[in-house]
Amino acid sequence: MKRFYDTVSHAATEGGFEILLDGRAVKTPAKNPLICKTENLAEAVAEEWRQVKDVIKPENMAVTGFINAAIDRIAPAREDFIQKCLDYAEFDTLCYRLSPDSGETGRKQAEILAPAVEALEKRLDAKLNITTGLEKIEQSSRTLQALRDYVSATDHEKLTAFYRLAGLTDSAFLTLLVFEKIYDAETAFTLSRTEIDLQAKRWGETEEFKKNRTQALKDVTAVGRFLNLLWRE
Repeated sequence: MKRFYDTVSHAATEGGFEILLDGRAVKTPAKNPLICKTENLAEAVAEEWRQVKDVIKPENMAVTGFINAAIDRIAPAREDFIQKCLDYAEFDTLCYRLSPDSGETGRKQAEILAPAVEALEKRLDAKLNITTGLEKIEQSSRTLQALRDYVSATDHEKLTAFYRLAGLTDSAFLTLLVFEKIYDAETAFTLSRTEIDLQAKRWGETEEFKKNRTQALKDVTAVGRFLNLLWRE
């Protein structure tokens, strides 16, 4: 869609701040009012609309996309998305490893991820089960309940960010550590790819590998920026 407006602004409204294009309020793809909870968030969305040159490209408007998702997708199905976040704990990248006895890659992986495991267990006050095999492992009910309580306490916008980052890292546990500000989003992403990156360093990287990693890191950075905006409330 081509740019169809001249001016962009934001204004206080019931429930937060709305975005105005030539004085008309923006709506989400589902035709809901696009309401930002804080003024700094509204300004970030407004700036994305200002930066549009000739064609509106949603891929260049990450904050707008997150707000749309929070309103249209997350809010109406909140419990479903909480469960989807918890589902990442079943095959969490923090918990499935190479054996340290398998060689240098396995030993390095264990060394790199040890601080994350320690931090998570301290935060949840629960033990994390880790495997070096292919079989599915179950986390304790104590661990899963602590994770559920944590995710359930987030608002719609933060739940949107949690769900997206958990998907990009394949890790609910690393995502929780980002929310606790122990790691930034980019560091959590790097930790989630420890085995992949160690293997790539050993055997070499294809162009497709580099391209996919670059795009994923771009998406992760966008989530991190969105979280920083939310934390500035």
